[in-house]
Amino acid sequence: MGNAARWAAFAASILIAWTATDGQCAEVWVGNQRTSTVQVIDGESFALIAEIEVGQKPHNVVFSKNGESAYVANLRSGNFNLVDPDARRAIRTVAAGKVTHHVAVSPDDRWLVVAVRGEDRVIVYDAGSLQPVKSIPVGKNPGMTVFTPDGTKAYVNNAGEASLSVIDVGRFELVGRVPDVGGWTGALAITPDGKRLIVTAGAGDTYALIDTDADRVVATGSSGKSPHGVALTPDGAHALVVNSLSNDLSVIDMSTGMVVETIAEIGDKPTFIDVSPNGRYAFVSLIGERAAGDPPNRLSGHSPGLAVVDLVQRKVIHTVVLGGDPLSVTVRR
Repeated sequence: MGNAARWAAFAASILIAWTATDGQCAEVWVGNQRTSTVQVIDGESFALIAEIEVGQKPHNVVFSKNGESAYVANLRSGNFNLVDPDARRAIRTVAAGKVTHHVAVSPDDRWLVVAVRGEDRVIVYDAGSLQPVKSIPVGKNPGMTVFTPDGTKAYVNNAGEASLSVIDVGRFELVGRVPDVGGWTGALAITPDGKRLIVTAGAGDTYALIDTDADRVVATGSSGKSPHGVALTPDGAHALVVNSLSNDLSVIDMSTGMVVETIAEIGDKPTFIDVSPNGRYAFVSLIGERAAGDPPNRLSGHSPGLAVVDLVQRKVIHTVVLGGDPLSVTVRR
């Protein structure tokens, strides 16, 4: 099957899911590093409806599986916030460590794994008490964590050494390492069946697919320039990779590892992405200008906002102007 046929099959699957699903999503939450807020966008009208004050330089937002809690990792203040999603306010601040980069929630909502990039470790917290229970040394510059859907393993991307660390969740011990996943890894996503994982690698304009049974790379490919954020379609059949320097979006077949389509002109310096529950729309952050205190290799954008991409029409249909420096994107389902 050629790429055109693969894309047609992808578009058809989205249309089927879209017509079978009522609505898109309730809200899209965007962590804005310049304003130290989470900006809440209505998932239907694409209007900015609220701003939530959090810690300094929020890097990622994640929701518990039951939807009752949200967590925000704050790079500069070295902590994370527990946020009440309905009240739209931070109700607790929890200390973590130098460059608190990411919070991941276990599938049973019992555990949080917090990546502390400046200390080359992840910290496990009890989600009920928000008390730390274990610190696990991983590789250099850990970025984020994903759990397998069954909750037995977790993977951490180590941006400073082109590897993934593998953690046994039952014991919270490091049990493996996946090497050669590409330089300066950006983000991870795992399929709903837990069998495949994709990791982006900005240094080489590449991505890698990992077999989670064998914990080894089974496919690699080239996307656009400086791939960073990645999200999967709801069925897990395709990955959507955001390319920050070529300002486009690569659609990757998760079974073959091949790029089947590129959606151009997403906006200036697109970085992170999430997908509506029906798979019809992708939401992509467009970062702001580099500021004092940012790393020298940090990209600088000139039109900070959120791009709404119609995946069937293959184009941006709306851009929400946000100002500041919007980075993380998370759909509240």
